[in-house]
Amino acid sequence: MEVSRSLKELSKLAGDPELLERLEYYVNRLRELLSSPRRRFSRAAHVPTKPGVYVVWRDSVIIYVGSSRDLRRRLLGEHLRGNVDGSRLRRALSWDLGIAPIGVRAKLSRAEEERISEHLRRRCSFQYIVEENERMRAMIEHFAIALLNPRLASPLGAAKGRRPS
Repeated sequence: MEVSRSLKELSKLAGDPELLERLEYYVNRLRELLSSPRRRFSRAAHVPTKPGVYVVWRDSVIIYVGSSRDLRRRLLGEHLRGNVDGSRLRRALSWDLGIAPIGVRAKLSRAEEERISEHLRRRCSFQYIVEENERMRAMIEHFAIALLNPRLASPLGAAKGRRPS
């Protein structure tokens, strides 16, 4: 297989014989994440208070990848019921939905914040995996962002009027 040969060559060029093992590990964790049950944003959703990595879907498109020390607090607290000041996802959605001008860190009204929450409840779902190790969480998150190219991956990209295709 051409990809396998290229990866072996990359491992050799990098002088890192363990590169292939790490890549296989991250691919397996990403497979585990994308194979986990999709859950709706609701107060009743079962989400542990453990650390992990998550993806957020809007309909059939991955729009966001994140990680947290407390998945329940992050997903159901800060993302679902929080505000744009405490959630990059909510901030990016405020721009994406046209609630706030792109790149502007506007203070939203209660009604505007509720519009984002309602959008999450009606159109979005999420998947997660538990990962206790902080370094591994960050690595899995970055690997997933690089491969999945989520629409709202970079608030900075959105702030500059660019969105990944």
